[in-house]
Amino acid sequence: MTNSIDIKSGDWVLGFHESFMYHEDSIEMAVERFQTRGCGWDWAPAHKLMYVVPAEVVKPKTFWGVDGERRWRCYVIAVLPDEASALALARRLHAIGEEASARVENEARRLLAPIEKRERAKALVKIRAALPHLFPSAAEGGPAA
Repeated sequence: MTNSIDIKSGDWVLGFHESFMYHEDSIEMAVERFQTRGCGWDWAPAHKLMYVVPAEVVKPKTFWGVDGERRWRCYVIAVLPDEASALALARRLHAIGEEASARVENEARRLLAPIEKRERAKALVKIRAALPHLFPSAAEGGPAA
């Protein structure tokens, strides 16, 4: 579970929080999940999915941030020279999936609008027929109330 990304003490590290990694996946597979909102965790904002921390102690499989927390190197997405560029990359990666998911959802809504209108009208007829005491004209076959 080692990562080929070189980390040195003082580097700013962008990585996935362990709880958002599928342990059988590679980092490449995990990063490709940015194609969807929140990498498939649609409720999760970028700061919940990823961390940005300067590295303090670096070992072959893990590193410790200046916050004292030990993290796996295999969950590292990128190493950057400063906090601003690490945060910008995190926002950019997260935005890619947000934008793609929004476009997909908008197109799906557009394509499904006629079907939704038709099915809602059918459901309304059934509701009115099931409640003749509230909609007497619908039960008699007359115009819907």
